[in-house]
Amino acid sequence: MTLERVRAWFERLPPAERDLPIIILEGVAYTPRMILAEVSRGTPLGERLQAMVETGRLGTTMAEVESLAKLRLKELLSRLPPDKPIVATLGIPEKTYTPRELLREIEMQTEAGRQWVEAEIRTMRRVLEMARR
Repeated sequence: MTLERVRAWFERLPPAERDLPIIILEGVAYTPRMILAEVSRGTPLGERLQAMVETGRLGTTMAEVESLAKLRLKELLSRLPPDKPIVATLGIPEKTYTPRELLREIEMQTEAGRQWVEAEIRTMRRVLEMARR
């Protein structure tokens, strides 16, 4: 993958994705904008990040990937009014969740929280797959 392909990937991303962390390397989370900057500078770090984008790797361990997903969810949910319901379930019993409640579910690793983390990991994988198109 060349700088031009990384730039094309970045340009295809929805604006909201450009500044959300997408890769975690040695405990540091990188956004697509940060990745593009490192690749543009031609740094060794940029080469490593580019390789991760090319191979679709979000991190080196599953624990890192889960931490990255939680970080993204916290960022996304923090942008919303904390006590306004944003999600409702249709199961029995019916339940609505506010951003604050969803964050609590995620932190406590409840079934609902795990589902959100797993869905975010799938979203992150799709974002990286855009680089290979």
